Amino acid sequence: VLHRAIATAHRAERHDLSSRACSELAFVHIQTGDANQSHYWLAKADQQSEGDERLLAVANGLRGLAYSDDAEYDLSLGAFDVSVDQARRAGKPRQAAWSLSMAARTHLLRGELATALDHVEESIDIAQSERWAALLPWPQSQRGEILRRQGHVDQAAAQLEAAYALAQEVGDLCWSSVASRSLAAVANDRNDRSAVDAWTDCSLEHTLPYVWVLAHALEGKCEVTRSTSEETSRSTACELVACAGENGLREYSARGALRLADLGDETAGQAAQAFSRLIENTTLQRAVDAGRPV
Repeated sequence: VLHRAIATAHRAERHDLSSRACSELAFVHIQTGDANQSHYWLAKADQQSEGDERLLAVANGLRGLAYSDDAEYDLSLGAFDVSVDQARRAGKPRQAAWSLSMAARTHLLRGELATALDHVEESIDIAQSERWAALLPWPQSQRGEILRRQGHVDQAAAQLEAAYALAQEVGDLCWSSVASRSLAAVANDRNDRSAVDAWTDCSLEHTLPYVWVLAHALEGKCEVTRSTSEETSRSTACELVACAGENGLREYSARGALRLADLGDETAGQAAQAFSRLIENTTLQRAVDAGRPV
């Protein structure tokens, strides 16, 4: 459908529609783990934008996401910064909120909680002022995960439960998965095994169509099963390594290998070292050097 839209927009000389359709097509390729195709279509979106910052803000936001999935974090954050600035100048607050929330994801992956929280809070403020319920569960889930990592388990649970409920209401599978993954971690912190299992299953039910979300959910399952079933944790880590390898998710290739190393696989530890040296993530590198999962 998007290819047909691009062809029709070209015939009608509607370069703005062509640019937006190219960005949407890039997003499909990002979700399915095809980085080369996503960057190809984002370049096309730039060409068709004719310098319109409303369109460039979209393309650069997606470019930041594609780079983040590929663990090119400095390039990712640069693209998000450009997108946010363009969106603000063009009077597109929703795009700014989206790009801020995705930049927060990159900071969370690098363990930069304070910066991530600043971005999350701004994204939430914009989404609420815009009455944009479709985005809100995502930054709310991130806020909940940050609270959990800071040790505020009860506050995290309340935030994550609200995020999950809204994600279900708006029908967003990705947001539901992310909230569920963090709720499983909260339940694990509370040593509530039945809730751990329920939320973990839920996180894995809601991953399609985005392969990054699947990898994120698989890593969560590795974490919460490590102390109760090494066999389950090991088989899940193998799934994670396969998923990450097939889809170019280098961060999760390293994390999956590190989890296998934590379970006694020395070869996996060497692989984690090799991956981490190519990734701009000091939190990951410290974890690899210490021989423990992130």
